[in-house]
Amino acid sequence: MSRTANDRRIFASLREIHEAARMWQTEVSAILDTPPEASSDFKHEIAAQAKRKHQIDTVVHDGIKTIRTIFAEDHKEHEWGAQVLINIELSWQALGNLWPPDENQREQSLKTLRSVRRQLDQVVYECLSVVLTPDINDRLPNLEVGQALNLEFVYGTGFPLDPNLHKRLVDEIAQEQGIIHGGVFDPDSGLIYRVAPTEKERRKSCWRLAFLILCGALVAVAACFIRPILPGWPIPTSRFPALLMNYVFLFVGAGGHVIIDALKQQRSRAASSFTAMDDWIMWLHVRETSVRYSILWICLGFILLTAMVPDMDWRGAFVAGYSIDSITDLFLSRFEGAVGKAATQIKQSLPPA
Repeated sequence: MSRTANDRRIFASLREIHEAARMWQTEVSAILDTPPEASSDFKHEIAAQAKRKHQIDTVVHDGIKTIRTIFAEDHKEHEWGAQVLINIELSWQALGNLWPPDENQREQSLKTLRSVRRQLDQVVYECLSVVLTPDINDRLPNLEVGQALNLEFVYGTGFPLDPNLHKRLVDEIAQEQGIIHGGVFDPDSGLIYRVAPTEKERRKSCWRLAFLILCGALVAVAACFIRPILPGWPIPTSRFPALLMNYVFLFVGAGGHVIIDALKQQRSRAASSFTAMDDWIMWLHVRETSVRYSILWICLGFILLTAMVPDMDWRGAFVAGYSIDSITDLFLSRFEGAVGKAATQIKQSLPPA
């Protein structure tokens, strides 16, 4: 859904309020986090913050006034934004009731500043709860399909300091996936993946992966018909049916491992987590690149297994596929060792220079 001009004006005003509140919060935190012995002139710091408050007040009140003007003209905007605006106004009024701190009473002033920081945190949260997803939607088109936007890296410095408010913002994004256009959020990793806009385009990922697996099957076919060309080749043509069956069950085992992992994740997940069991097509689409490399890794494992265990049956292939990572690593290390020994023998057989 496209944004109206009033949407944009409201979002802009909320961003101004957010930035002003976050800037002041940073300065207040710097005073609170400074050890007493390191503070050279506490009264001067409080006086400087009094000036800062006046500056921040101007930004916040101008932003609230702009939003109020829009609400008076546009009842639809007022309907969805009333709660956020009143929360910001009340939080700012509560902050005003705390001010000014008594510069002659250091401990009391620090207590006041902590309360001010908490109220600023509430203002930061209210603003981000509205403007965060529109900004995500603006950034996602700049990414390639499958590329991820790291929520903490991009927005973390602007999040509320309170861990509970921080978590609430993340949970809100996770529970409102439909608001994110062209993206899917994985709360466990904190990543928002760029996805193709239509279901048809997402299904193409599945077809591409299936085609890659089918191409890998040509390895099984080729491995059985090399003997006429290379007489010393260890795999006879008669092994073709068994070898093709091994290839199939290798992928069945690897797929079974993925499904079991997905079931475990589904069982233990938080309510907002994005898992493969929710939408296999979306899951494969988002992770197409990593799945493609996994398929190539399985094909490498198949080649090594065929070369080193020529009499393996479909049962062994299934077990190998289920634990393909460790199996491939094992055979790859053995293969490298064998190649190293052969290279040494070849060097020894060469005539001296």
